[in-house]
Amino acid sequence: MFEKVKKSVANVKEFSDMTGTSIHDIIAGSFFTKNFFSRQLGLIVMIVFLIFCYIGNRYSCQQKIVEIDRLQKQLIDVKLDALTRTSELMLISRQSQVKSQIKSRGVTLSESTVPPYKID
Repeated sequence: MFEKVKKSVANVKEFSDMTGTSIHDIIAGSFFTKNFFSRQLGLIVMIVFLIFCYIGNRYSCQQKIVEIDRLQKQLIDVKLDALTRTSELMLISRQSQVKSQIKSRGVTLSESTVPPYKID
């Protein structure tokens, strides 16, 4: 039984020797004052840089999504406008509408009574 306790204490001492810190340092709070930040400064700077990149990328993606939504709404409006104009053009180009426009303007044109024939 005492040998297990001695082994666990030895393992804690080995961990303390490897990292330069002990459990007592972590609990007491002196862990952060023992050159922790100076040893880990590169890692901390890299993590902060990656956080800024992540936030910037997310903001950029949100702006692009807003732009895509705006352009899709604009595309729908343009398609509806084109459909309206096409239907108006088809309406005024019908033969009956052309006849009524000719009569209302007083032009002396008349419909041909001779059927068209094919030229060989």
